[in-house]
Amino acid sequence: MDEKELDQTRKIIKELMKALEATGMAREAVAVESYLKTKIKNIREEKGDNIRKVNKELEMDQLASQLRNGERSHADLSLTENEDFLQYTEERIACLKILRDVLQRHPDDANEPILGDDDDNIAKASAPEGGGSKSGGGGGADDDA
Repeated sequence: MDEKELDQTRKIIKELMKALEATGMAREAVAVESYLKTKIKNIREEKGDNIRKVNKELEMDQLASQLRNGERSHADLSLTENEDFLQYTEERIACLKILRDVLQRHPDDANEPILGDDDDNIAKASAPEGGGSKSGGGGGADDDA
């Protein structure tokens, strides 16, 4: 092989390497694009599921209100509405039982301030009991008498 053929061979090899690298990059780009499309699809599905769940809860809250106010009766409900309402009430009862159990285990937590309470309530709740007050004793003029 002479020098000219050797240069042409090197040039061809470089072009092939570039093509292979480009193909590899293209494959990676396709893989990333596919991953992103799948991820976006999953997020949209989750968001849609959450929206459907919230809408269903709002519908069931409204139905409960209508039943409570006498605007509708259970006899007026379709089988699907009755089944959905039954499931909804079972879920609500389960949540309330969990809340009751938590409050029974930690009864003092029921008196704690809730987020959004004003600063006075927070200061009252966090003030130490009997420590450093006038009636607590310790270093006051009343102790000498």
